[in-house]
Amino acid sequence: MAPTERMTIDERRQYLRIMQLRYLEAGRAERSALLNEMAKVTGMHRKSLTRLLHSDLQRHPRRHQRGARYGPEGDEALVLIAKSLDYVIPFLRKHYPQLILSRSRPYHKNDNRNVEQKNRTLVRDFLSDRRLDTVQQTRYLNRLYELMGRYYNFFLPVMHLVAKDWLPATDQQPGHLRRRHDRSRPPLLRLCERGAHRHPESRPACAATSHQSPGIARLHLGICPIAYSATLVPRPVTPRVSIKRWRSPSYSRKP
Repeated sequence: MAPTERMTIDERRQYLRIMQLRYLEAGRAERSALLNEMAKVTGMHRKSLTRLLHSDLQRHPRRHQRGARYGPEGDEALVLIAKSLDYVIPFLRKHYPQLILSRSRPYHKNDNRNVEQKNRTLVRDFLSDRRLDTVQQTRYLNRLYELMGRYYNFFLPVMHLVAKDWLPATDQQPGHLRRRHDRSRPPLLRLCERGAHRHPESRPACAATSHQSPGIARLHLGICPIAYSATLVPRPVTPRVSIKRWRSPSYSRKP
């Protein structure tokens, strides 16, 4: 097998059977080193390896077959999206090789935490966990996301990581990692400091980076009322139908 070729499921199970006895007989520190080695060889996560190494490593048949979750309309939309990605992604990789895809990579399920890392702070904290799917709610959400995109992507001050320093253990505390960040500044201000103000189109935006600007204040104050209005829109009430449970004529309740 070539060094860059991925292992199949059967090859991974065969490799784990060889390493299973060493793992179970090893101590805590040696187990951690073995997990790192097996993760590099198989490409699997440490948690998945731990779960498999404490099992019989046999492939069991699926109890329930997966059924279709979408109708014909959903299938047509998925086919259209897949065909579009076949053209868009190669185009971006060819003409813009410096771009990095921000979505999940194949066989890297832990990338999902980066995809949805702002789902709580930028969505649920404003809109709670209610389902918002009516036309009026969608209009509120589109307006809300437009304002939030401007404020959080350009004007909300953020800190950038500068360095990581490892502090050795002492008598008072164990060894730990200390992160150092720079001064908190808006992203648009950082962009202007890198030379974006030289372009005529960017000069008005760079001039508005100060938080004393009334436009930024209105932008910030306009987010919460729209989010509150979206949660107050009543949803259409679906009539509930009571279904009487059918019982066999031979059924008799026990006394």
